[in-house]
Amino acid sequence: MGGGEDIVAKRGSIRRHALRIDPSMPMLAKAGLCLSFLFASLVSASDVRMDATATAVPAAPRAMIVARPGFAPIQEAFEKTGARNLKAVAIVAYDANGVVQSVRLDPATGVQAVDDAIIAWCKAAILTPGAAGEGRLPFDLAVEDSPAASVAELPEIRTEHFVERPPMKDLIRTFVETGRRGGSLELGLEYSADGVVTHVEVLHSSGNATLDQAAVDWTKRARLRAGDAGRGRLPFKFGLQ
Repeated sequence: MGGGEDIVAKRGSIRRHALRIDPSMPMLAKAGLCLSFLFASLVSASDVRMDATATAVPAAPRAMIVARPGFAPIQEAFEKTGARNLKAVAIVAYDANGVVQSVRLDPATGVQAVDDAIIAWCKAAILTPGAAGEGRLPFDLAVEDSPAASVAELPEIRTEHFVERPPMKDLIRTFVETGRRGGSLELGLEYSADGVVTHVEVLHSSGNATLDQAAVDWTKRARLRAGDAGRGRLPFKFGLQ
């Protein structure tokens, strides 16, 4: 008997099938049978590829910024569009010193000038030093909430706003270990209506990444009074008496 062999991939497994053709079969029928067999192989192979691409890729964590550039270039590019709202997410790759190595937008705003301004802003930012990695920076540009708004315009969160304050011994010990006699830093935070802190970032660094992180960790464990969700800034001042 004459015949050939083909590989059929089916849902991750590979099986070898012998294609047997009767010599007495008309030539046209032989061609049709071979074509059907080949088509079945291609469909099965595509099934495997579709299964492989269905695996979800986890999102990059939100990047923590130590030093942020001014928003003026982004604001100017955004205002020229005449749009009321544009959104983008920057995926930044950074080294152990927090220096941004590359930036891509996924998704982009779709406006080249605004996308270029966001990418330039991200490249000028400094992230929290530590292990190299990748993080995301979301941008929500809106007329009613311009990105040019300074940090000073965020309401300051004071002692009376807290209902739960974690012990500060770890934070104080970290400051003492820096060997400084004084210092300050400022955090920006977002909180939910029930007072849970949902996001913390460094607005003004103390100049010491370990101390910055200790303040971030303390703030994440704190709880604010229930009410409306919002944003605010939390200043820290350190000094030895």
